[in-house]
This record gives sequence, structure tokens and C-alpha cells, in this order.
Amino acid sequence: MLSWSRLCLLAGVAVALSVSLVCKTARADEVDPGPIVSAGREAPAAEALDVITWVPRWLVGALAKSAVATARFVHDGQLVPRYESQLAPSRNVRVLAFPTLLASTERLLSGGARFIVNSPHADISARVGFGGLHDWETGTEVRVPVVRDVVPVVFGLSLTAANATDLEYRGIGQDPADDPRNAYAPGREGEIALYDQRRRRLIASIGLRFLDDFQLLVSTSLDHRDVTASNLDEVFLEGTVPRPSSADWHAYHELTLRHDTRPLLAPPNPGWLTEVFGGVAHEVAGETTPFVRTGGTLALFVPLVYDTNILSPRLVIENVLPLSDDPLSFAEWSRPFAHRGEDRRRDRSSWVLGLDYTWPLASFMSGRLFVDTAAVAPNLTEAFRDRPSFAGGFGIDLYSSGYGIGQLSAGWSTDGPIASLRIGDPSPWGDRQRRE
Repeated sequence: MLSWSRLCLLAGVAVALSVSLVCKTARADEVDPGPIVSAGREAPAAEALDVITWVPRWLVGALAKSAVATARFVHDGQLVPRYESQLAPSRNVRVLAFPTLLASTERLLSGGARFIVNSPHADISARVGFGGLHDWETGTEVRVPVVRDVVPVVFGLSLTAANATDLEYRGIGQDPADDPRNAYAPGREGEIALYDQRRRRLIASIGLRFLDDFQLLVSTSLDHRDVTASNLDEVFLEGTVPRPSSADWHAYHELTLRHDTRPLLAPPNPGWLTEVFGGVAHEVAGETTPFVRTGGTLALFVPLVYDTNILSPRLVIENVLPLSDDPLSFAEWSRPFAHRGEDRRRDRSSWVLGLDYTWPLASFMSGRLFVDTAAVAPNLTEAFRDRPSFAGGFGIDLYSSGYGIGQLSAGWSTDGPIASLRIGDPSPWGDRQRRE
């Protein structure tokens, strides 16, 4: 559980950084740490102040630019660009390097760097991030946009390696302490277990926008996940929590159809979104239980009084079906990832029902009120049987040139206070291949 001291530290960092970004994001494409206006000061004093403050001003500008560049790269790779955006690709090669920052109530702070090469024929991204001595992630991604017969097509290839420690495992079910499928050690009922994870992943994808509002996405991944127990076998009886081992590799193939009538992802504008997907996983090496993952998203973006004031209800569902009688690793069970309470409950099925209200605060920023409910269950017919988890709060969205470039949010959930800060790390709908 997040302590109040850590929450206050995170909130302070988030507020300071967001205030700085607010001052820079309107011109985020131009990282120019220009001199401070020094009216009334002697020239030497003004010059000294400009020199002293050059580094923090450059860092803020670079972070703002990184947000825009990263958002464009991620969105163009996972959400196929519209026809107009591919007719006139850049004729210049740009090389960008900048710091990155990600913070949340779960992981607190993670810093690193990102490197992007933009060219007329392909975009390449490389990144590295550190959240502690044993928590790190590195990866590279290549995106190749192609126009054939006036149909935008995107080819993608991604390679990621990551280590994480002290991840939470609550058990199976909405209320794990009362679920008979969890075999707790005597006296440890309802306790949250911790585990460490080492993951390696290769993802190949093809996306095409065959109509203006329709996208077809096909992806396949080769995934290796090694879970080592910090205290899994202390909280639960040893051997009762199925988990992947160092010898296990599996492949996952997914087909997604998305219909999104919004002309831009940001700022908020009217429209509606539907998405359905289906995927199948099978063993490549080791002992991996095959499974099928299906689900969908329905979201409405309804204008209230003004087209810029948007009320948005949404429903996200997911179902995991093992294809054999062998136990499925707990890491593959469904989680309500769209729930902003950072909910780590797991089961075969999950649903999230949310409601957002957004309104403009500036040309590059909007406010957001949100409330989410979510639950997991053995199947969708039982999904509304138990009391759902709750999360609600306030957020600020930052965007530029039609892309979301970051979000600051804070609030309260069933499991305690929540806060997060994402800059240059957008989370498009339904990106199951890249999530944890």
C-alpha cells in the first residue's frame, strides 16, 4: 500500500513537472531554452542567471519534445495513421535523444532516455529506463509506413527486455481471501504476495486502415516470462500458484478490428469507438498451457453544450479461456488493465465500466474528471456478482498536433490513494501485446 509520504513526494514531483510542461508544451516541437527576460537587471546579472538556469530550462524543453515525438511514434505504430498523414512523409532525417520520466503510485519514479530516428522510409525508436537497481527496461522498435493503392499500411517490429521486482499478486478472484481457489498458508489469508519478473518479448505487427474510420491490426509475439518468488510460497501453499519458468516460451497471435469515428485522438472531440479482438497462445518451448483471449471495447464521446466538452462512457471486457486441463500461469489471467485504480486482481474474465468528463483548459491541455468500476470473475456471467473495485479522481491531459503526450492524475480507489504521471507514454485502446 502506498504511504502518504510517498504520495506527497509523487504529487510534488507531478505538480512541479506539469507546471513546467504547461509553460513549454504549446511550442513543444521546438526545444529552445531561450534567455530569461531580465528587464530591470544589470546585463551581467541577467547573463549569469541565464547561464545558471540553462540546464533546467533545456531539460524541461527536451522532455516536452520527447513527449510529442514519442506519442507520434507510438500512436502511428499502434493506431494506423489516416490517409492524409502518409501522403507527404518528411523528406528529412531527424535524430532525437532526450530524457524520459514515468511515475505512479505502484512504481513511484522511473527515469531513462529515448532515442528516435525519423526518416521518410522508416522510424526507429530505442529506449532504456531505470526504476531501481533491479528494475529496468530496454527496447527497440522499427515502424515502416507504406501506401499501396491508397491504403495506409504500417509494419512494425519490436524487441523488449525488462526486469521488475516486488510486483503484487493478490490471488485469484475479486475477493481473493474468500475465494476457495486460493490456497493460503495458515494465518496468511488475504495477504498480498510479492514476486520478481524477468521478461523478454519480440512483437511483429501489420496494421492497415482500409476505410477512413476502420483499422485492422494483426500482431504476433514471442514471449518469455520468468517469475521468481519473493514470498509467493510463503503467503500461498508451495506449488499452488502456477507460474512460468525460465524454460517457458510461448507465441501469441491476435487479430483486432477497430472502428473510431473521432478525427483526432486529441484534444477531446465527439465520436464513438468500438473494438473487438481475438487471440490465441501456444507453447514454443517448455511447458505453457495454450489459451484463447477475446474481448472488446465500446466508448462514446458525447459533446455537452460545446463540442470541446466531452462526456465519455466506456465498457471494456476481456475473457481468457485455457485450451487444456493443465493449470494456466497466473500471469496470463485477465486483469482490468483499463481500470485507473491500478487493480491487480486476476481471473478468467474482467470488465471495466468508466465515465469521464473532459473540458479544455488551454489550447494544449484539458481537465478530466473520471470514475471507474471494475471486477474479475470466473466467467462473464458471474462478472457482476461481487462488489466491484472503484477508482475516481481528477486529471490533466496534455496534447500536441492531434496526439496525447501525457497525463497527470490523482484520486482515490478501493485500495487507497492513486496518482500517476505519464509523459510521452500514451496508452492507446487495446494494446494487449505491449502491456505488462
